[in-house]
Amino acid sequence: MALVRRLLTALVVPAALALASPAAAQISPGPLARPHAGLEGALRCRECHGSGETDAMSRLCAGCHKEVAWLAQRRRGLHGAQRDKACASCHPDHAGREFQLVSWAEGKPERFDHARAGWKLEQSHRTLACDDCHADELRRSPAAALAPAGSTEPRWIGLETSCASCHTDVHRGALAENCLECHDQRKWTPAPRFAHDSTGYPLTGKHVQVACGECHASPRVAPRRTAAGDTIPVYRDLPHGQCSDCHADPHRGGLGRACGDCHLTTGFQEVTRQAFDHARTRYPLRGRHAAVRCEGCHDFATAAGRRPAFAACTSCHRDPHAGTATLAGKPADCGACHGLAGFTPATYTVARHAETRYPLEGRHRQVRCAGCHASRGGAGPAGGART
Repeated sequence: MALVRRLLTALVVPAALALASPAAAQISPGPLARPHAGLEGALRCRECHGSGETDAMSRLCAGCHKEVAWLAQRRRGLHGAQRDKACASCHPDHAGREFQLVSWAEGKPERFDHARAGWKLEQSHRTLACDDCHADELRRSPAAALAPAGSTEPRWIGLETSCASCHTDVHRGALAENCLECHDQRKWTPAPRFAHDSTGYPLTGKHVQVACGECHASPRVAPRRTAAGDTIPVYRDLPHGQCSDCHADPHRGGLGRACGDCHLTTGFQEVTRQAFDHARTRYPLRGRHAAVRCEGCHDFATAAGRRPAFAACTSCHRDPHAGTATLAGKPADCGACHGLAGFTPATYTVARHAETRYPLEGRHRQVRCAGCHASRGGAGPAGGART
C-alpha cells in the first residue's frame, strides 16, 4: 500500500506548478526528487524514459547508477537478489524535491532485514549500529567507486563480506583468508571452530592455557615482520618434535633431549616416576635408596627440596654418632663403615680394626661393635664412636 500511495503521489500535479505553467504540467507529472533535480526539463525526459522501448528505464538507470549495475550483474547485495525487477517499482520519482527515492520496507534503516542483502547479521554483528559498518573508510568494494558524482546516499553500497575487509588480520596473511573456518561472529577468542587436536600437536596439560602467540610468534621460531614492523606468526611447519624446540633445557643436555621420558605437560615438576631413570642423574639410586619414594628425598613445594643436597649422607640422614666418628684418629664419613644395603651391619670388619690403635685379639674379636662403642651422652669407651 505504501508503494501504491507513492506512485499515486508521483502522478499528482502540484497545484502551484499547474497554475504557474500549464504546458509544463502536461509534460511532467511533478518535480523530480532532489538527487535527480539536475535532470529536470521537458527536453531531457528521454535520458531516463528512453523512446518507449520495453524496460528502457531500468537499462538507463543502470547506465547512470553503475554501482547498482555492478552488484546486480554479480547477483550480490539487495539489488543482486532483485535484478529482474524494474527500478521504478521500488524507486518512483516526480513526487517532489523532498521525496525519498530510497524507501525501507521495514520502516527505517535500523529495522532492515539484512539477510535480504545476502549478509545475515549474527551474534556480535547484530548489536552494531548501521554506521559502525557503513562508514566511508570501510567501503572497499569496487562498487563504491562507481556511484554517480555528487551522490548523497552512497553509504549503503560498497562493503565486502570478507572479515579482513572490516577487521585487521592478526595472522597477517599467515593463514587462509576465510576466518570463519576457525572463528565465529561472537568474539575473536576463543576460536570455537578450531581444534588443536586436528594438528600434529594436540595440546594437553598446561599447554592448553598458553596464548597462541607465545608459541607461534616466539623469537624461537624466527617469525618474519611486515613492512610496518608487526610480527607475522608462524603456524605451519612449526618445530615441535622435542620440548627443547620451545623450552630451555634446565639440564643443559645432560639428560638427553627426550624430556617427555620424565616430565609431563601438567607441569615441569610433574614427573613420570615409573619411567624416570635416576641413574641418568648425578646420584644414581642403589641399595635401599632404590625403594624410597620420590617424596622421601624431594620436597617439590620448595626450590631447595626439588634439588636436595646429596654430597654427604648427613644431607638426608641423621648422624647417630653426632659427628664423633673417626678412623685411625681421623674423622670418617658414613660411607667408610656403612653401605647402601642398610645402615646395619656395618662394612667395617674385624680385620680393618687391626689398622687402629687397638687391634682386636682373642675374644675381643667376637664382641659386637655396640658392646664397646655404646652411646653414653655422646661419648663411649675409647671415645664413643672413635676407633
